[in-house]
Amino acid sequence: MPELLKVILLATVQGCAEFLPISSSGHLAILSAVLDINSNVLLLTVVLHAGTLLSILVYYFHFLLEILRKRDFRLVYLITISTLPTVVIGLIFKYSGLEELFFNNMVYPGIGLLITGIILKKGLVSGSQNDIEVHSMSFKKALAIGFAQGLAVLPGISRSGSTISMALKLGLRGDDAATFSFMLAIPVIAGASFLEIISAVSDNSSNLSLIPLAHLIVGFIVSAVVGFFSLKLLISTLRRNKLKGYAYYCIILGICVIIVTLF
Repeated sequence: MPELLKVILLATVQGCAEFLPISSSGHLAILSAVLDINSNVLLLTVVLHAGTLLSILVYYFHFLLEILRKRDFRLVYLITISTLPTVVIGLIFKYSGLEELFFNNMVYPGIGLLITGIILKKGLVSGSQNDIEVHSMSFKKALAIGFAQGLAVLPGISRSGSTISMALKLGLRGDDAATFSFMLAIPVIAGASFLEIISAVSDNSSNLSLIPLAHLIVGFIVSAVVGFFSLKLLISTLRRNKLKGYAYYCIILGICVIIVTLF
């Protein structure tokens, strides 16, 4: 397969799975194993994540502008508190050797997808009791959502699925649950990319020039565009409580991955 096509394929998967509750890490790990694509090339990883980060900033531009204009520091505090568990869990996962273990054996992404399917089947339901706005959410609720996000460091567990499910369980309205989930994605994506760069700088064996610049630009654009429309699709389907289809998809894919890997 031509290298440019591989980049486009990875960018498309990243753009879809970063926002739809199906786990980008799980899908990229599976895709890499099936097609022998090295998705861990530093520059490509950072660029694709930058594309999805841009799609969040564009989609929520007016919301972010309002936060700055009104100096809504309480929401900033909520995001900070919710991010802390993810930082701690993520650092432990990365520097304990667990990251390499979990990503090199496809059974783990398969199990993660099964867990995501169960989370989606049980959690993505917004009822009449969901009346809490994101600005009035308690710090305790923000911390609980942060721990849910921390679980998504495991391959196959969807970050958006786990955080939105937890937010809905805690009584947030559907739109507010999604908004807070993707506000959390901003520091998480930026921080993960920063860690990858630091790791590469400290690792003399890292090759930062494996991907041509033109391929990186294409990957960035595809990831950003696909991410933007995936984000719109998720918000639309969440409002209609139509996300259980993703639960069945994750469960079926998880079972298939486990069976193929073991047998």
